[in-house]
Amino acid sequence: MAEEISEFRGARKITSLPCYPLKYHKNEAQLRKELIERGKKFVALAGVHYKSHQGLAYYKKKKSIIKVNINGRIMVDPAIHRRINPNYPISHVRPKENETLSDGEDSDESGCCGCDSEEEESEKVKYVTKLVKDDNGNTRVVLVHGSDDDEEKAGSKEQLDKVPAKDEGNAAAEEDSTTKKIPEFSDEEYLIASPVVLGFAFAEKLWLEFTVSGVKDIQWNETAYDSLVLEPKTKDIVKV
Repeated sequence: MAEEISEFRGARKITSLPCYPLKYHKNEAQLRKELIERGKKFVALAGVHYKSHQGLAYYKKKKSIIKVNINGRIMVDPAIHRRINPNYPISHVRPKENETLSDGEDSDESGCCGCDSEEEESEKVKYVTKLVKDDNGNTRVVLVHGSDDDEEKAGSKEQLDKVPAKDEGNAAAEEDSTTKKIPEFSDEEYLIASPVVLGFAFAEKLWLEFTVSGVKDIQWNETAYDSLVLEPKTKDIVKV
């Protein structure tokens, strides 16, 4: 993980910089513990979850970040968020050698067609991002050549006859969902986990980035049925 710090004159305290090693923080142990717990919570929120959120949420509009105060029911669903908003910019740290790739922040800006040469555009489509596992079983994000990815896709087409039937696939999916376990990562990986999750706010009807720390379980009102004003026989029918 790399972060660029703008130049400055003279000597400055390292803790005054926008980014510095965690070991120089005055409450390193407490902060490390909180970040690891937040990282584990982020991993547990993988997939689709019906939750409650209290606090600020965000969405990006061009190059600005809009804040929205959310206090209500949400649905954590990054897959549908990406499908409904295919041009939504992705936030991640890029190494310097990959800065030539197209930036997501400018995806909704109108650009000049003649500004970039054909050679530069061909470079942009040369690389794709993939998730792979190393020898230790840890998940890593790597950039691969588009040609390599195409070869992989071509190989997968040859194995289409091995895809199970629809009923078999549904049964396998149900079995996987029941036996699916939360993946485990190292503490160093939990430390750099994303502080936000993508989802939908029902009251505001907005697709947002919710803070992981603000996502909570829904507190159901157990006495709501008892206070329902209906005839006893009708209430019994409703309960059944």
